Amino acid sequence: MRQVENLRRRLGFAVLFVTHDMSVVSHFSDRLAVMYAGEFMEIGGTRTVFDQPRHPYSLGLMDAFPSLVGARRELVGIPGNPPSLVSPPTGCLFAARCPSVTEECRLHRPELVDLDGHATRCHLVNPRRSDD
Repeated sequence: MRQVENLRRRLGFAVLFVTHDMSVVSHFSDRLAVMYAGEFMEIGGTRTVFDQPRHPYSLGLMDAFPSLVGARRELVGIPGNPPSLVSPPTGCLFAARCPSVTEECRLHRPELVDLDGHATRCHLVNPRRSDD
């Protein structure tokens, strides 16, 4: 990983990591896109998403991985299973596993909304307008 980082800096090219390893993400990326079931759920600066995650799936990911610094804490998994991609649900793809799900989440697919360079696809963060 250090060699990739050194080459990236020296030659000025971009690197796209697709990983579940949050330690790799935290140390080797400037921007972070959290995906769930093929959709972007949250996009922003890596430090911003790590320090202020907005989407419940991002929060779940943070709780499911051990911290490399600080006190040891018990890890918490995300209950349930991902949705069928052959026959996806009507609303939010994460609704069946979300601890904060609402009826709005089950009925309507949220849009990815960017607020100051930190985009989130969640009705809890970006309430749907009633005229939609």
